[in-house]
Amino acid sequence: MANVTIHIADVFELTKIGSFAKDLTTRVKALFDDCIAFANKSVKQGDPPHTSNIVIATAAKPAPGKLDFLVYLLPIEFHSIAGAPTKDNLLADHWGFTKLEQGGAAAKCEIIAKLTQGDVIGSLVIHEMLHYKTAKGNNALHPTGGLGAATVDAASQLNDANRRDIAANLKKEITPWLDGWDICAGAKARRDGGDPLWNL
Repeated sequence: MANVTIHIADVFELTKIGSFAKDLTTRVKALFDDCIAFANKSVKQGDPPHTSNIVIATAAKPAPGKLDFLVYLLPIEFHSIAGAPTKDNLLADHWGFTKLEQGGAAAKCEIIAKLTQGDVIGSLVIHEMLHYKTAKGNNALHPTGGLGAATVDAASQLNDANRRDIAANLKKEITPWLDGWDICAGAKARRDGGDPLWNL
């Protein structure tokens, strides 16, 4: 049995805009619960089922376990903290990025909130989770389609390849990257203090 929590680290409090948080949580929960239900079909009778949870952290640094998924939500003005090839996300074709380290035993993950549509960002969360949990790069994941495709939106749907990828890796241990919280918190403090160079 795996109890997996998706931690969305929103240091910049982007999800407090309109219905962003509600729409994001609803979309992620629907997609991830689908994957959990698929995985539970293979649980032996009498064994406890896999379970899931979704948390948006805005005030306190999350404490994810090695089975959990941690992704940082970044404003469009900010730069990549996970090590994307380009620092300027505004001009780059960059919505999300996952950097695998130590042979997939550790990972950094981020999503650039280019808009405040929670359902779109929710699809991106699952897409990046697929990279994170499977250790598949773009060339391996994107051809699987569904939420693994190179481009996803609010209407994107899971396919069985996505479900199998999640189910097969629910118990995979990955060390979450917590330093991203401090990087974001420092930038937010500089921004709120009026520093014009807060996003550099």
